[in-house]
Amino acid sequence: PPVIIRKISHQNRSQEAARAQAILMSLFQTAKLRKENPVESVIALARRAIEQKYTDKAQDKKAA
Repeated sequence: PPVIIRKISHQNRSQEAARAQAILMSLFQTAKLRKENPVESVIALARRAIEQKYTDKAQDKKAA
């Protein structure tokens, strides 16, 4: 549960950390509801985001 995670990690030390934790918890809970492995789901999302970032940069260079 998020409360236990915050306690173990000694709370969030900034607003950015709190937002990042909220996003990750949402992703994990969504994966659980879909009966998916939460860790694998988050890793797959991160990979897609990184690939999209590089694809977008490559397209920007071609357009320039």
